[in-house]
Amino acid sequence: MKPIYFLLLFWLLSSCVSVVSVYEKSFFSDSNLIKINEEINKLNLKPEETLIDIGAADGFYACEISKKYPKMNFILEDLSEELFYDKKSTVHSALKSTSHCLTFLEKYTFVKGTQTHIPLPDSSYAQILCRKSFHEMKNKTALVEEIHRILKPGGTITIIDIEPKKKNQKDKYCKNYYIPSREVIKHFKEFKLSDSSSIYYGSYKYYILKFEKEA
Repeated sequence: MKPIYFLLLFWLLSSCVSVVSVYEKSFFSDSNLIKINEEINKLNLKPEETLIDIGAADGFYACEISKKYPKMNFILEDLSEELFYDKKSTVHSALKSTSHCLTFLEKYTFVKGTQTHIPLPDSSYAQILCRKSFHEMKNKTALVEEIHRILKPGGTITIIDIEPKKKNQKDKYCKNYYIPSREVIKHFKEFKLSDSSSIYYGSYKYYILKFEKEA
């Protein structure tokens, strides 16, 4: 390998390690976990009911919920299993570093779904969560229809996402625009808005909207 290529490779690897280190420190910092716990307390979940987490990614948030509700069962849904099962991922490693989350990794059910089809039966579940992923969906109408299909009458869907500070504010990771809470409410016009609250992470406001499927 030519020296210039070796130096370039070394720089890239060093950069990746630095980014991961910063990510670990911020994502799993005590202050951030305290805020996440505060957010979970606002959800008013039913511990006796299975929770479906749409766009669950690596399962970190569901694992944090299970700390508060250790007897709750979870169905984690995502477009891809790669992130959740990536043994090298920073989040997965952190999950496995605690006995609680290691237990959680053994008790969940994972389903691979799409925006137009979630492979779960009709009218079978009482609570669904979609955290920071609704704005990523290209076909939001189809997703809302799927949520309506699998929820029991009287069941709830909770949407948590970032309230944009300005028009056309993009998510730097997925490149999609964040959606104002008022627009989310329009997407769920077939539901009843049963609760609304918010929480701040630094300067970012997260809205928490709970919708109920009417009987």
